[in-house]
Amino acid sequence: MIGPRWRYRLVLSLIWIAVVAAAVTGWLYARSSGPAYGPVVVVSVESLRADHLPVYGDAGVRTPAIDALAADSVIFDRAYAHSPLTLPSTVSLLSGRLPFQHGVRDEAGFPLPPSVSLLPQWLHRRGFKTAGIVSSCLLRSDTGLGQAFGFFDDEAGRAADGAPDRACGRDGEDSLKVAERWIESVGSARFFLFLHIDGPAPSAAPDGQAAGLSPYDARVAYADGVIGQLVAFLKKRGLYNGGILVLTSDHGEGLGDHGEQGHGLLLDEAALRTPLIVKMPRRDGGGRHSEALVEQADIAPTLLDLVGAPRPSGLVGISLRRVLDSPTATIPDRQIYAETIAPRDLFGWSAARSLTGRRYRYLDGARPGLYDLETDPSERANLAAADAKTAGQMKAALDKLAGSPAWPAPAEIPEADRARLAAFGYLSGLPVPEPADAADSTADPPADPGALIGVANRYFDGCRLAAQGRTDAAIAELQAVTAAAPTLAAAWDRLAGLLVESGRFKNAAGALTSLLKLYPEDARAAEADRRLAALLGTEPTADLFAVASSVWTSLGEKGRAAELRSAARRAVGDAALRKAEAGLR
Repeated sequence: MIGPRWRYRLVLSLIWIAVVAAAVTGWLYARSSGPAYGPVVVVSVESLRADHLPVYGDAGVRTPAIDALAADSVIFDRAYAHSPLTLPSTVSLLSGRLPFQHGVRDEAGFPLPPSVSLLPQWLHRRGFKTAGIVSSCLLRSDTGLGQAFGFFDDEAGRAADGAPDRACGRDGEDSLKVAERWIESVGSARFFLFLHIDGPAPSAAPDGQAAGLSPYDARVAYADGVIGQLVAFLKKRGLYNGGILVLTSDHGEGLGDHGEQGHGLLLDEAALRTPLIVKMPRRDGGGRHSEALVEQADIAPTLLDLVGAPRPSGLVGISLRRVLDSPTATIPDRQIYAETIAPRDLFGWSAARSLTGRRYRYLDGARPGLYDLETDPSERANLAAADAKTAGQMKAALDKLAGSPAWPAPAEIPEADRARLAAFGYLSGLPVPEPADAADSTADPPADPGALIGVANRYFDGCRLAAQGRTDAAIAELQAVTAAAPTLAAAWDRLAGLLVESGRFKNAAGALTSLLKLYPEDARAAEADRRLAALLGTEPTADLFAVASSVWTSLGEKGRAAELRSAARRAVGDAALRKAEAGLR
């Protein structure tokens, strides 16, 4: 029989055990469910494919910084973008919405509507300082992104006088320096940073890692070096351990998997699968992989959940917090939407959209496709005909989610942006048809981008050569494109500009004429007026007058040509004009 003294001690012990258990339980609950108060940093690496990182199984390139970050993080093995285009995918990442919901459908002509709020605005309301620092002109402030951040830096590709130069981006290290200066100016750990980084030429990869690497993997190595510098900076200032750091990309890169070398035209695994690595406060879950099927739109609601901020209405993404907190947590089966309107806007080809599930991807475009990602991860066998039932079910789910594919036309693009984006191959030379044209049963169906991907590759190669200042090589490449695809307006557009720049005025007149003849007759004269006025500018030379006059003549507008020659004689003199015209014969 227990005496009074022992009963007293037993009761005290039980109370003490209960108190300790409650404290431990409360601490564990707070650790897993309490809001994070450190910084929130999202790093998006341009065109970074998950399957080119060692943490996802690739051994072709060393990425020590990303490997170390992944050891502190939860790694999502199946994360997908909603677009293979930089601007639409970035807006999905920051808005938690799909492209047809937020309205940004292409790299140009679809500015962010003021009514669409983004993650930095929601976090600002919770007391966060916010900054967006980007390395591409595609994410420039006047797309609408700048209005969402307290501080926004998009000085990519500008010369000392402020005018656009040949670059559409800046090196990731330069963007990181801006980010470091901003962080030091904040004076608090409660900040949100969106850092978009890109890389320079392969020769700039750190510590000679470019040796033996493909140009793409050399850029991956360079990005890894920038990420290592960022992590070291955060650690030095005591901001790493208690903060949230997300590493992802805007989309992938074709690298020839299905013919496409770059990105933007196809909706395949190479273009849509992205890395998603999430470092939690105190490095919780470090090194754990999750096979959950997740999407770009999940990032914003996840971060809101982690910092204890309310979820705005209208978000389609889900919070991944349960998966981050527990290795046994799951999320419901889902199908992930993606689209690309770029084939239509650039080349007049077919736009496309897709749904990706745990096993199948369905493609809705000029040539419908169904691919079994489990048995055919390279997407070589189109099962749309052989498995019509699954294809039909996914097509119905796609239509239910996104409605019928009524692709909108882009808005008018400011002339300053037009010239800059056209120089890098992001704009077509022809106006996009109104959406109603797609329903015209008498019209020819738009072309399948997959069947013409070689032409597109050569076009982009020409634009890249021009951006590198290799004008002669660029002209030769674009001339080959126009010979193979004489109705490709984008190639004629870029070729004409390069020919004018290089003083090949006879060829320039021919290229401009070929371009303008692709316009519908009712729009041709107005477009010629616009283009030739831009060509002549404020101080036209005799050669430019001669080009413009020749174009009007070739279009059958002899009266307009005569008017222009009269103006030219007054401006530059008859002798100079005659000499210039002789050079065009």
